[in-house]
Amino acid sequence: MIVDWIKQHTEGVRHAPVHYECRRCGKTLTADDTTCPLCGSDEIATIPL
Repeated sequence: MIVDWIKQHTEGVRHAPVHYECRRCGKTLTADDTTCPLCGSDEIATIPL
């Protein structure tokens, strides 16, 4: 019973949508990007939605 409760209340946390964006130029990136293809910056913002 407690395991079911934990699964129910943590599933949304694992699958919460996230937006990735270059901190320098604002280009939208993917979770796999480590640098911005537009400006070359490696500063990537991870924004939970």
